[in-house]
Amino acid sequence: MTTLLIVESPKKAKTIQGILGEDFMVVASYGHFRDLPENDLSIDTDTFQLQYQITEKGKPRINAIKAAMKKCSQVILATDLDREGEAISWHLATVLGLKSPKRMRFNEVTRSALEKAIFTSEKINVDLVNAYQARRGIDRMIGYRLSRPLSTKLSHKGLSTGRVQFAAQALLVEQERLIRSHITQQHYSVELKFLSGSQEWTARWLIPASAKLATILEGNALTNYEAPATICLDLPLAQSAAAVSHVKVVHYQRVNRNRMPPPPLITSTLQQQAAMRWGYDPDATMTAAQSLYDSGHITYHRTDEPNLSEEAIAAIRELATKLGLPLPEKPNKWPAPPRAQEAHEAIRPANVELEDVGETEQERNIYRLIRLRALQCQLAPATYDVQELLLTDDNEQFQYKATGRQLVEPGYLRFARLSGAGQSDNPDEEADDEDNLPALPVLDAGAIIAVEDSDLATHKTQPPRRYTVASLMRKLEVLGIGRPATYANIFSTLSRRGYSKKEKNYLVPTQICELIYEVIYPNFSYSFLSYTRDMETALDSIAQGQLHHVALLRETWQVLTQEEGSFALVPRPAGVAEPADVPTKECPKCGRAMRVIPGKFGKFWSCSGYAENKACSHTEKFDAATV
Repeated sequence: MTTLLIVESPKKAKTIQGILGEDFMVVASYGHFRDLPENDLSIDTDTFQLQYQITEKGKPRINAIKAAMKKCSQVILATDLDREGEAISWHLATVLGLKSPKRMRFNEVTRSALEKAIFTSEKINVDLVNAYQARRGIDRMIGYRLSRPLSTKLSHKGLSTGRVQFAAQALLVEQERLIRSHITQQHYSVELKFLSGSQEWTARWLIPASAKLATILEGNALTNYEAPATICLDLPLAQSAAAVSHVKVVHYQRVNRNRMPPPPLITSTLQQQAAMRWGYDPDATMTAAQSLYDSGHITYHRTDEPNLSEEAIAAIRELATKLGLPLPEKPNKWPAPPRAQEAHEAIRPANVELEDVGETEQERNIYRLIRLRALQCQLAPATYDVQELLLTDDNEQFQYKATGRQLVEPGYLRFARLSGAGQSDNPDEEADDEDNLPALPVLDAGAIIAVEDSDLATHKTQPPRRYTVASLMRKLEVLGIGRPATYANIFSTLSRRGYSKKEKNYLVPTQICELIYEVIYPNFSYSFLSYTRDMETALDSIAQGQLHHVALLRETWQVLTQEEGSFALVPRPAGVAEPADVPTKECPKCGRAMRVIPGKFGKFWSCSGYAENKACSHTEKFDAATV
């Protein structure tokens, strides 16, 4: 009695086949094999049912699965744990005609996890499937209905727009406008220098709030730009603060402060760390992680949950004891971020004792990073001896603060040294001895200290930085836009369609990106942050069975219909040519606009769908006399 097990990846199928043996036949669907046709809306606008079809690439895969079914006594669907995986299982059950399909879920490709999952096979979660359908349907509505009017409005072929895609574009454009509008101003800082015996130390001037540079932004749709920290624009005031000869101790404090280890990686932090450390784009990171998961080396890499399972924590504590690493009395726990949708544990090695695995350099880097964070997260905090002095001048007009800090117990940092891991670009993670500051003398309140020297420094205000891939991902995550598992596709679209370019690792919006922003915002609801964020909440409600997906699709369609009708009245941006003199007609194959373009043997009619990811390749001979 052979059981047919269907997974998504052929690599995973090979790994599982080697584990389960001849009682199972493991085959792959190669991901999505059924989707909405590219050249049609494919949504029934009365019932709002999505009309799928098997793709050309999917047909031979389904035929192979059907042939395998004839050799097996039962079928188990074992696609990935997220909404996409649940939808693929649903598509498989539909196409294969499975009456009561068994759904198997596992978080890692190991014998124990697989055997447990087979024993506890469940049903397909229809709520997760409907959340997937709602997202797919809404994305199709926005993209299909608005991309063509957008191309016409801007006289530019092959433009596209989308709910999450536009939010990323808007963030880039608004940041660029903040940079252009920045006015440079000089400001000043003061540092006092002291000598206690042979010990040198410094204190910085605490600039009063009255000297703060105010930044006021009006009409800013998405970006909550933070003004610089309090700075002094008053040179005479700074000169007076630097001219004091003696200061009085107001307060002295000495305490031990702990720095907790960083939590284990989730999808978003994995992508951000890989971008900061090695410059990997999200797609490359997720590809490497997928390969590691399929090979049985890590747990599932699409997750929002920042905590590990009890079994994983026990294994890590056992290894830490073996390596002589410090452990806290109780396991470390972290709060889940708002709107977290995936309930399985954080990303970790399947076997934490394996130090280095992977077939490529990218895979090995990603694995080492995952292992570093998984082990560190359960270690004891680093402890610092921190001294603080608050000082004032004789007239109590100015205040100064001095800080001393020395690493007393490295805690989790000890493992970073053992593993040879490099420093993170994130100041919240993996601080090491470089955080040390000279120790301060023990001084009583009221003590008078002579100032040895002072430093009055002149600075210039800097415009906000452009986004990097990592910082834009972080911004999207904080704003609740999209989901970490979708970020790879967002950045791929921005690059592929020419909406952003990289300059010294920073993302810069292109001219067409700015033009799209100009005509879309605020003319469509989906261009607002509140809409995008609320949509994610609605999709989560569908996944939890609290909202019907058809109701959300119907509401979205009605709003789009109303807003698309008024879009024709939106003026073209300055410099965009009117397309009236460009001959067009309707494509008989798909209904898109056909335009005349030059070719090797003269002009010919070409469907605009070809520019839209080669959705339609229909062409016709051009006869100028008929136009």
